[in-house]
Amino acid sequence: GVVIALPAPIGMVVTLQHVKLASPSDAASAAPINLPTVAYVTVVVHYDDGTSRDITDDPRTSIVVSEGTTLARKEEGASRVVARAVTPGGGSAYGSVTVQAAFLLSATQSVTGSASLLVHVMPGGERVQQVMPGGGRVQQEVALQTSAHPSFSGSDGVSKSTLFRVQCTSSYQRARATFTALLTDGQTFDVTAHTVVRCSNSSGLDVQGTILIPATAGTYQVKGIFRGVASREANVTVSEQVAALTVLAFSTAWPGGSSEPTFNAVQNSSQTLHVSGVFDDGTEMKDLVAGAQSSWIPPSELVNFSTNNTGALSVDVDGVATIISNAPHPVLLRAQALCATGAITHLPSAEDTVFANLAPAVNDVDMGNRLGAQFATASTSDPFNVPLRINLGPTTLNLFNLLVEYDPVYLTATDCQPGTDWAAYSFTCTIGDPPGEILLTGTEMATPLSGVVEIAVFTLQSNAGVIASSGNASTSIFGTVNGLDTSAARFSIADGSIYPFIAGQGSMHLQPGEASEAGSSVGGERRLHSTGHAAAPWLRSPRDCDGSFRGEIIDAGGPDKKTVNSCASWRPTASQWSSGGHHLAQTQEEVAVLGDVNGDGVFDTFDAQDIKKWVAAVPGYTDPTRLSEFQRRQLDPTLDFLTAPEGTGNCPPGWAYGTPCPSLKDSQFLIYVYANFLRFLKLDDFDELAAAVRAPATPADVLQLRAHIFDAQGRAVEGGGAVQVFFEVNTVTANVDMEAAAAYAATTVNRSMDGTVLISAYCNNSDGAFVAGTVGPTSTGNYFVPEAAAHSKPYHLSEQLSDQSAHGVPYL
Repeated sequence: GVVIALPAPIGMVVTLQHVKLASPSDAASAAPINLPTVAYVTVVVHYDDGTSRDITDDPRTSIVVSEGTTLARKEEGASRVVARAVTPGGGSAYGSVTVQAAFLLSATQSVTGSASLLVHVMPGGERVQQVMPGGGRVQQEVALQTSAHPSFSGSDGVSKSTLFRVQCTSSYQRARATFTALLTDGQTFDVTAHTVVRCSNSSGLDVQGTILIPATAGTYQVKGIFRGVASREANVTVSEQVAALTVLAFSTAWPGGSSEPTFNAVQNSSQTLHVSGVFDDGTEMKDLVAGAQSSWIPPSELVNFSTNNTGALSVDVDGVATIISNAPHPVLLRAQALCATGAITHLPSAEDTVFANLAPAVNDVDMGNRLGAQFATASTSDPFNVPLRINLGPTTLNLFNLLVEYDPVYLTATDCQPGTDWAAYSFTCTIGDPPGEILLTGTEMATPLSGVVEIAVFTLQSNAGVIASSGNASTSIFGTVNGLDTSAARFSIADGSIYPFIAGQGSMHLQPGEASEAGSSVGGERRLHSTGHAAAPWLRSPRDCDGSFRGEIIDAGGPDKKTVNSCASWRPTASQWSSGGHHLAQTQEEVAVLGDVNGDGVFDTFDAQDIKKWVAAVPGYTDPTRLSEFQRRQLDPTLDFLTAPEGTGNCPPGWAYGTPCPSLKDSQFLIYVYANFLRFLKLDDFDELAAAVRAPATPADVLQLRAHIFDAQGRAVEGGGAVQVFFEVNTVTANVDMEAAAAYAATTVNRSMDGTVLISAYCNNSDGAFVAGTVGPTSTGNYFVPEAAAHSKPYHLSEQLSDQSAHGVPYL
């Protein structure tokens, strides 16, 4: 036969899922202790060949509770042990349970094993020891401790059974009750959140959650009940004795940290100050004012607040600080302990400093730094940059017209650039024209910019001599929003909705320093910075008379030149040659606002924006019937509508001679006029052009040139010695010499070799016109005689304004 040798069992291992169980009727089985009430049993037999086998569910395996049967039992039909429900006081409630397993190999042979666990219960409160006065030992299972409220570092381990009056206020200290459950093996659990607190007299000592709130002096008994198990009572005394403040300290967390603590918020925003205190009984409060855990103590009874600059930052009796304006220096905050009854004589105090620096509300403009002082202290050694930001909120920015003002006695503007966020868009900035002003414009039909946007950075420098003689001083910088167009709102001079900067208005501290050359003169140079159309040839070429615009802008560092607006041409007729032209009488139309494209009665960069929309064919903007005749002419401030047909290459398709020819150069021209670097030439129609260019009655007579010049405000420019107008006469034949006519003493002539003659004139005419006259040179008898071709060729008329005055002389 066949003999099979099976491996022999050499041992059994019994494993219990848990080593601790709790009676299902005991609090230890509930939250937060959550001891299990059931443990599964696993039985494994090991053989002499190294193999093993799980025999837990084998019918030959028996599992029994051999010891501790009063604490646990084997569940019938299942391989698990269940702790028994134990009635408190009804017998042994804690002990070891042994689980034994046997595997029957034959009628006379078996293999066995066992495992043990502990059953923990909390019956009747006699399992946990607490050392009592006198050295006696009392058993309890839920321990109560009262500690200071609010808590502080080290307070949890210190009992607080006596509650004093806080300083000289109407409030008492408060305490917090904590409860700890101890199992029969000494393990502890914090059960405070699951314990109900009871007091012997809730009218004298109220309980809210686990916080003890005194109302009147006395001694009260407090206990807790956790899952039906009560702690021992503890005595809590409420005393009229005062706990006095010994230390105060500010703990307000300001943006900017310890180096530049800054209250940076929208005007009239508030923040509650944070002040910590230490009392003579050893208790501490992390926040006497703003903390929710100390809110029962009126700050006005405990601490007095003050500030050394109430115009910038005020603090009320409850410790709430409100930012009102920017401040050039840190604001000093002071807190001092109070005692209205006079029972305490030592009243500690604390001080803190913070910069008051306003943040812009939606549509407001901010200047300077975000953190620290709004403007850095200015010495005369170095220039400093001032960023300019606008808060758009969720809307997007299309257009801005901003005016920044400063005192030119103390400061000089030296530069102006587009900000980081506006660098890709049209930007114009005029500094120091007049001294003490910076005019900033940005004109687009639409941009994606939203939120707080940096649109410009300008540079200032303090004036050395003035500050050195006056010592430390402060000077104001402020501004006005003269125009703003966003996706949600529009503000303009026309509708009276302009407004001053709020966050941007402030003062700068000045202090003497080493003088520098750039800061030694008052007023500085007037300069223009422009982006978006910098390479436009019509602003670069001195001979570009293509029927659009001719001029030259000399930027920073060069002569300060301003160009008027026209390269308009005039085609003289036979009658005009003989009559010498004529002057139109003033009509009502002439009092209309030059440059007012949109007809709102004001000239500003909204009009330049409208031209852009016209050129881009934005619906609603290209219908000429919506405009008056005067408005239609304002669409073409470079006077293309007076240009001969051969010079109209820049006009849109379908353009007709004598009608407005709007293009992007017209939009840019209006921006330059608004920026005070260009001027309007008043030519409304062909008749007025004839009045501006008075043809000689005979070939030997004077060619008379007249120009009425107007600024952005519609004021006639009348010279006064500071303004000179240059007329360019583009003759038919090159190398034609011209001279100033004898009757025009103020006229000078600059000749070129290509037939262009630049004639300058001051305003010396009774009607406010700039008048120049020219004839051929009398020395050679070569009078200015237009050839026959002149009858079909235009005289090109262009003017350039030049400031001939010294710095500091007002520009007209």
